[in-house]
Amino acid sequence: MSSLEQHLPSPRKRKHIEHSDEFTVVCLREHGASWKKITLTTGVARSTAQHIVEVHHTEGRIAKKHKGGAHHIVYSDEVRAAVVSAQEKDAVLRLQDVRSAVLQQHTTLHLPLQTISRMLIKEGFTTKQLQQYANDRSTPATKQKRKEWVEQHAASLTADNTIFIDETPFSFNIMRRRGRSRKGEKAVGVVPAIKGKNHTVIAALSPTRGLLHYEIHVTVPTDEFINKKSNKTKKTGPKGVDRERFRTFLINLFPLLSPPSSSSASSSPSFTPLLLFDNARIHTGDIDETIFQAGYQQLRLAPWSPELNPIEYAFSKWKMVYRTFYPSTEAAVDEAIKESAKTITPTDCLHYFNHTQSLYARVLDLEDL
Repeated sequence: MSSLEQHLPSPRKRKHIEHSDEFTVVCLREHGASWKKITLTTGVARSTAQHIVEVHHTEGRIAKKHKGGAHHIVYSDEVRAAVVSAQEKDAVLRLQDVRSAVLQQHTTLHLPLQTISRMLIKEGFTTKQLQQYANDRSTPATKQKRKEWVEQHAASLTADNTIFIDETPFSFNIMRRRGRSRKGEKAVGVVPAIKGKNHTVIAALSPTRGLLHYEIHVTVPTDEFINKKSNKTKKTGPKGVDRERFRTFLINLFPLLSPPSSSSASSSPSFTPLLLFDNARIHTGDIDETIFQAGYQQLRLAPWSPELNPIEYAFSKWKMVYRTFYPSTEAAVDEAIKESAKTITPTDCLHYFNHTQSLYARVLDLEDL
């Protein structure tokens, strides 16, 4: 018996083709063994043994190719980082837009949309409703002005002395955004066909005392004119809150600004409420003189910075509750506004104020809001 035959395994019934079987088949054939002897020795069928030897001669491999499982391409960390970076820069980009941005750097890359979707999901990205912001909101110049405002005024804003003022519109044809219906059927809500009048609320908020004061202003057409083209009498469009209306609100607010007797701020002779509002046109002009003559201080919010105004978060809750009343007539709008206003508590207002202060660190780092 030759030395090769001494190391060969004994004949056995073949159940699985192992790596040692292919190696043994190739070794036996290279030493001149017949197909019959290879079959008797290894238990491998003759056709299979011939295929093993043929693959070894043509492809230079003995092990079988991997079968089953995923055969997708393994992408580098650089490609994954490019996908994530493109989506982070612009939340509006679709999957095909992200792919186009990545292929500008990796021109020969094959990148299916499904692969991009899996990458983004793995990194924690989800689809959600878009929040629309103006172009100037996050420009370098705006973020720098926002930073300077925080550095200069943040220390002077306290929960006791700051009063936040702003306006927001309501309408009687807005409704809840979600509802229930049977599976396969649409959830339908009926709203009036006409737009109706705009009910604008001007409000003042104190972080410690809650919603101090608000007034409802209904916008209606006031002036009539004759259209030169059709010779028909028409009315001007509804006029919103103007500077005079805002001044009237401030005059009605001033008597309510004295802090409660239990407040620690009231014991300080230097206590003066600070009125803070944004840079809307109705807040400019001689409004400064009206506030100065009343003996109060004022401060304009940094441009494009509604997140730094606690009253914006109060308006959000106010409208959310307002939708549940589902007012369907003009008369019901004012009542729904008044009832939903009762849900804004001093605790809510203090939370909103603390939240705006927590954003100061991001502003100082020139981050987007």
